[in-house]
Amino acid sequence: MENNSKKDVEISNNKSTLNADANNISSRNINLNYFKMNFFERFFFNAKNKLKTIPSKLKNFFTKTIALFFVNIFKTIVNEFKDVYSTFKKGDFKTRLSFIIMGFGQFARGQILRGFLFIGFEIIFILYMIVFGWKYLSRLNTLGDVAKIEIEIDEPPFFKYVYVDNSIHILLYSIITIFIIFAFIYVWRLNIKQNKITQELCEIGIKPKRMKDDLKSIGDSQYHKTLLALPTVGLIAFTVLPIIFMVFIAFTNFDKLNLPPEKVFDWVGFDHFIDLLGGGLSTDSKLFVNTFKQLLLWTFIWSLFATFTNYFLGMIVAMMINKKGIKFKKLWRSLLILTIAVPQFVSLMIISQMLSDNGIVNLLLQKY
Repeated sequence: MENNSKKDVEISNNKSTLNADANNISSRNINLNYFKMNFFERFFFNAKNKLKTIPSKLKNFFTKTIALFFVNIFKTIVNEFKDVYSTFKKGDFKTRLSFIIMGFGQFARGQILRGFLFIGFEIIFILYMIVFGWKYLSRLNTLGDVAKIEIEIDEPPFFKYVYVDNSIHILLYSIITIFIIFAFIYVWRLNIKQNKITQELCEIGIKPKRMKDDLKSIGDSQYHKTLLALPTVGLIAFTVLPIIFMVFIAFTNFDKLNLPPEKVFDWVGFDHFIDLLGGGLSTDSKLFVNTFKQLLLWTFIWSLFATFTNYFLGMIVAMMINKKGIKFKKLWRSLLILTIAVPQFVSLMIISQMLSDNGIVNLLLQKY
C-alpha cells in the first residue's frame, strides 16, 4: 500500500512538472514568435491582449477604485471634523474666538495682514449673503413663481409689464452663491488651521510670521500660488461654473415655451433622462429618442475615427518618415506642422476681418 501511494505521488509530481514544462515551452514559443513579427503584427497582437484585459480592469475600477475614492472622501471629512474639534478643545481664547471672528487670532498674535484678509473676507461674505445671495438661494427650490405682472398707468396703452422672477437669474446666482459658501467654508477652515499652527509655534517660543514675511513669501516661496490664483478663478468662473449651470438646466423644463423673462421654468427631475432612454410614451418622446440614438452613434464613430487618425496614423507616419532611406525628412515634417498651424492662422484672419471697422460685427452693431 505504501509503495502504491508513493508511486501515485511520483506520478502526480511528474504530471505537474510536465505541465509546467509545457507552459514554459509555449510561453517561450510565444516570445520567439513575437520577436519574429513585423510592426503591424506586433501592433495588432498587443491591441488584442489589451482588449482582453478591459473587462477585468473595468471590474476593478468600479469595485475598487470608485469605492476607495468615496471611502477616502469620507475619511477625509471625518478627520477634518476631528481636527476642528481638537483645535477648539485645546486652543486658547484667541484660537477659540477665531471660530466666530475670523482673523482675531492673527490680529492678537501680530499677523496684521492675515487678520485683515480673513476678517475682510468674512465681512464681505456676510454682506453678500444678506443683500444679494440669500434672495436668490431662498427661491432655488421653485425657480420663481411669477414671471411678470401687469400694472395700470395713466398713459396709453394704460398698462405696462413689470418683470418679477427670472428663472435663469435665480438658478445662476444661486449656483454662484453655493460656490461662494464653499469658498467661505474653505477659508474658515484655513483660518482655523493657521491659528492652530501659530498657537503651537508660540507655545515653543517661535515667533509667527509677520506682514513683511508674508509679503516676501508672495513673491518667493508662495509665488506659484500667486501666479495660479487668477487662472484658477478664471477656470472656475468661465469653465466649471457654466458646466454645472448646464447640468442643472437639464433637470428643468427650460424650452421654447418657458423662456425667461416672459415665463418661468421649474424643476422636472429625471423626466428628460427617462424620455432620453425611451421611457416616455408620447410620439414626440419616441422621435426624440431615435434622434438622440443617431447622434450618439455618430458621436462614437467620429470619436473613434478622430482618435485613430490623429494618434495611430500620426504615429505610423512619424515612424515612416524616421526610417532610413527616406529623403527630404525636414520637408515632410514641415508639411505636417503646416497642417496644424495653417487653420489657426486662417481662423485669426477671419476673426480680424469680422472685427475690423467695416466688418460684419461693427456693421451689425451700427445698424441695430
